[in-house]
Amino acid sequence: MAKWRKIQKRRRVLTFLPLLLCLIGLNSAFFDRASADTSDTSLDSEYLLQQGSISMGPYQQCALTSTRGLQCKGYGPGGRIGDGTEIDRASFVDVVGLTSDVRSVSAGAGSTCAVTIAGGAKCWGNGVGGGVPNNYSLIPVDVPGATTGVQSVEVGESGATCFLMTAGTVKCMGDNRWGTLGDGTQNASDTLVDVVGLDGPVASINSASETTCAVMKSGVLKCWGYVGFGKAGDGTWDGGNSNAPFWAAPTAIPGMTSIASVAGTYKTICAVNTDGGVKCWGGSERGTLGNGQNWGSNTPVQVTGLTSGVIALTGGVEHYCALLDTNDVKCWGRNSEGQLGLGSASGPVNVPTSVVGLTGTITAIAAGPYTTCALNSIGELRCWGSVPTLVGGFTGVLTTIRTITPGADTMLHGWYPQRFSSAIGVPVNLGLQLLTSESGYVTKVLFAKDLGNTGPHTATVWDASGNVLAQKAFTNETPDGWQEVTFDTPVRIAAGETFTVGYSQESHVFPYGPDFPRQFSGPLSLSDDGGHYAYSGNISEFPSGRTGSNYGVDLEFVIDSSMPTTTTTTTTTTTTTTTTTSTTTTTTTTTTLAPTTTSTTTTTTTTTTLAPTTTSTTSTTSTTTEVPTTTSTTTTSTSTTVAPTTTEPLIVQVATTTEPPSTTSTTTTTFPPTTTTSTTTTIPPTTTTSTTTAVPTTTSTIAPNQEVIIPDAITDEQLAEVLSELESDDVSQEQVAAAVDQILAGQVSASQATDLATSPKVLASIDTSQAEEIFAEIPVGDLTAEQEAELVAAVSNAPTEIKNTFEATIDVYGGGLDDYVPVGSNLDVGGRRTLIAATTAVSTIAAGAGAAATSGSSSGGGSSSSRDRDDRGGGSPSTRMTDLEMERIARRQARKMIARKSSASNLNNRIVNGTTMAKMTPQRIISLIIKEISALSFTLAGSVIVLFTLSGQTRKIALIATGVAIFLHFANAFAEMRKGHSDFRPMSEDTSIGD
Repeated sequence: MAKWRKIQKRRRVLTFLPLLLCLIGLNSAFFDRASADTSDTSLDSEYLLQQGSISMGPYQQCALTSTRGLQCKGYGPGGRIGDGTEIDRASFVDVVGLTSDVRSVSAGAGSTCAVTIAGGAKCWGNGVGGGVPNNYSLIPVDVPGATTGVQSVEVGESGATCFLMTAGTVKCMGDNRWGTLGDGTQNASDTLVDVVGLDGPVASINSASETTCAVMKSGVLKCWGYVGFGKAGDGTWDGGNSNAPFWAAPTAIPGMTSIASVAGTYKTICAVNTDGGVKCWGGSERGTLGNGQNWGSNTPVQVTGLTSGVIALTGGVEHYCALLDTNDVKCWGRNSEGQLGLGSASGPVNVPTSVVGLTGTITAIAAGPYTTCALNSIGELRCWGSVPTLVGGFTGVLTTIRTITPGADTMLHGWYPQRFSSAIGVPVNLGLQLLTSESGYVTKVLFAKDLGNTGPHTATVWDASGNVLAQKAFTNETPDGWQEVTFDTPVRIAAGETFTVGYSQESHVFPYGPDFPRQFSGPLSLSDDGGHYAYSGNISEFPSGRTGSNYGVDLEFVIDSSMPTTTTTTTTTTTTTTTTTSTTTTTTTTTTLAPTTTSTTTTTTTTTTLAPTTTSTTSTTSTTTEVPTTTSTTTTSTSTTVAPTTTEPLIVQVATTTEPPSTTSTTTTTFPPTTTTSTTTTIPPTTTTSTTTAVPTTTSTIAPNQEVIIPDAITDEQLAEVLSELESDDVSQEQVAAAVDQILAGQVSASQATDLATSPKVLASIDTSQAEEIFAEIPVGDLTAEQEAELVAAVSNAPTEIKNTFEATIDVYGGGLDDYVPVGSNLDVGGRRTLIAATTAVSTIAAGAGAAATSGSSSGGGSSSSRDRDDRGGGSPSTRMTDLEMERIARRQARKMIARKSSASNLNNRIVNGTTMAKMTPQRIISLIIKEISALSFTLAGSVIVLFTLSGQTRKIALIATGVAIFLHFANAFAEMRKGHSDFRPMSEDTSIGD
């Protein structure tokens, strides 16, 4: 009984563990979520980097001009310059056919290639593709298979050229002796071949000597080609094969899992991580690793002093240069030709050292074998050995540097997007939704622009209900970089209000990504995931769709205490009669002999004089007092007819908007003696606003009742275009479902299934059978972090039946979708997985402890048996007993047998009296069950709490685990009861006593 009580005490202690571990699981889930919200991206810069706008080859140097044309200079033989000749060029000359619309350039040993803004690739020199060995051209020619959908190009020094496609794949052509094409062979190809084994979308590529590396969007670094000199980074000097030190297909570099960019030299590779730190590996006799040593390392080592802040990296033959977010350029490695820019040539420099003589804000750096160049924001290109020297007669790509008004709060300061979507041509409104804790004003709206984002753009501010508060067109835009518009009248936002700032575009080219550099800024905080969108040709339509993506939309917000007050005094000197007519109606037109202005209740007054080119436009609000100032001269000529110049305000203050306003113009002429022009603005009755710009009517490419035609073999690019069109509000859910049927009728790849599953419109339109077919193709274990986040966001907002199908088809618990919240639960998979593990572990421990305790009881009883064997002389064969000892043993055995006989007699008496164990069994069983349930009360309560937080497959697993644990518990208890019963078996009267 004492041992039984000890067992029960152990069980009672164990019953408290499930509740404790459940609380730990809940806390860990919430702590993980909170820590994710505080992430910051320190790598991104305030301005647009122009890496790819300059490139230094072994024999030629090329750079983009301020008009996005391309110019090259250098060694002419072989056609590397691209000017139609083989003449050496000491200064930059135009490349034939590429005088505008060029996105990037890459200069290699035998050829040069460029990518246009439209996404096509052109190459010139030796080996430009087309299926003809050593295809040769003195001018740029199209590359078959890369005429569209190209994001960037890398021309290596080994004769291999690789193209990164907008779909995230890589294609290569050229020499393949060292596996540099990445297709798993050593066979050269004059046509493009797919790089195999990437297993996911690629963010960027870099080719150096005979090695090419790809930075995956997941942050993993993979390389292929020659990996001798320790370039494999795996602790070997030859990639594990001394006879053939190369990788014919992409292979991950150990430990390189959070990489932002990569560069290489002849014997080394360096990678920049997402914190801006740099690590290098490979052979180094001239300090190329930058770690203070002049010898190599076959595993990555930290570059001295560059643990963060690097935003661009470039490599030559034996030297590197890095651009820091402090605008400093630091170089290290070989300096025999002065390529480090330290003021003179010297021996190797094995730690990063600042370049001298650079001016302006540096936007790009590029290293050649023995020279380096840097471009600044005003297009100045400086190159060195020794001291940086300005390249005369050349103006490179211009970059607008963002400046923030003192006292203003922004959300994206210190950040610029590193990737943009491809052009599709579908109109879209993009927005950033915010909440303010203090009253203030929106003074500016900004957006990050890519070269492919052409067409007009209009900034809009919406309130929480989707009503337009202000709207203004962007003007004087640059080809790329930050674009901004300043409202003539700042937009008032009260404390505690939610609002959205955004802009419209027609080309569907925008930044995308899940990360915001911050969640809070001054009184502002992200609201409802931040990023919002709406596919529409109506620039006023509220972007109600939300994905949490950072679309590169920002603002300047000034709180009340920091907002300046403007007061203007009136000084008017004029001899011209000016008549101004105001009305409080919305459709009133007035015409007189003098210029006439029709105003609405927005209190906007336009004053026009007959003196030529003299116009004043004033907008007044309740927060700013402005009095117009007009100065005119007297005109007395009656033979000259002058139409006044009228400047109309672009800002529109709106109370409510149901449709975009329209504008009509009427010209009224009175004669003699003067001709005047009257501009009349007509406002639709449903709109209480006025405007001076006509808004074109844009309709979706898919009519409401039009059938969507899908190609039989749809490509990733075509699917992206189709999905963008399907997102339009003009496309019904029936049309979407029909389009998905057509897509599923063909062969759907894993990436295409993922794209379908991350479309909220698709998930809201399809049925469960379509959903099951889509979900079955998704490789959950191979998804990137970004794809997982998009998938979780889309499915979480899908209809319940689609979510049920998702959970039945996808292993959400084993697939790593920790942020997904299943149907009927308020906890995500991460927290749920912790609870399941805790409950199962504790139940198993409890059952095991009970079993161990039972076996311990049995073994304890066995000790007497051992002692009895000793008493009977069962010891060592060498043990000898005397007659006296044998007599003592016999007496002791006799006493034991008498005691057993007495116990048996008492038990037999109880049997005779009818109180048998068999008759007591039901009562004892019920008593035991009640007792055990009482002991398990805390365990059962904890299990019930856990089960109510679970759903789907996880709940089934938990139920099975709990049932098994309870079964084992009671099985042990009944086993102990039966053991206790067997210990008191009745003995027969004729039991004999042995010797």
